[in-house]
Amino acid sequence: MTKEQYLNELSLKLTKLPQAERDNAIIFYTEYIDDATENGKPMDEIIQTLGKPEDVAAKIIADYSVNKAKEKPSLTNGLKALIAVLSVFAIPIAAPAAVAIIVVIFALLIAVFSVAFSLIMAALGLYIAVAVMLGVSIVLMFSDPMLGMATLGASMIASGILILLAYCFIKLASVMVTGTSFLIKSIIDKNRKAGVNV
Repeated sequence: MTKEQYLNELSLKLTKLPQAERDNAIIFYTEYIDDATENGKPMDEIIQTLGKPEDVAAKIIADYSVNKAKEKPSLTNGLKALIAVLSVFAIPIAAPAAVAIIVVIFALLIAVFSVAFSLIMAALGLYIAVAVMLGVSIVLMFSDPMLGMATLGASMIASGILILLAYCFIKLASVMVTGTSFLIKSIIDKNRKAGVNV
């Protein structure tokens, strides 16, 4: 594969990125290949060092997604980062170490999503409790107006607290997903530096 073929293939794999990011990546890898060629390395050796264009593109997209999630933390950006980081696993990996890393990451994902699921169930339980409380307060208005008004006031306070909790749950879920993607990326980077090609 020639330098031009490699860079064209890499550019095609980076179409998910904004044009400026794609241009920066192509400039960086063009300079890298030019420097390596000037130092006498053949193109085959350069490709072996860099990896296949699709592998390099997956890593670039994962890095971009994680950086975007850091700059603008949100549930959407966190999920995009998580998906991009996990897509790096499509790259061929060293079996024993990679299996251990995948198991750890899978356990981490299960833990994070279990906590998120329990928060959603807790919120659902609170919504049901507030709805029942509102219904009871309406019934009490006819039999004991003072108690009905007090119950209605308490259910309104509970509704306000529930809205605040729902907002907090959404923010917490966003932080959990973004944090998980950062953690997974750091695990991958640490193991890559240690010589495990993840």
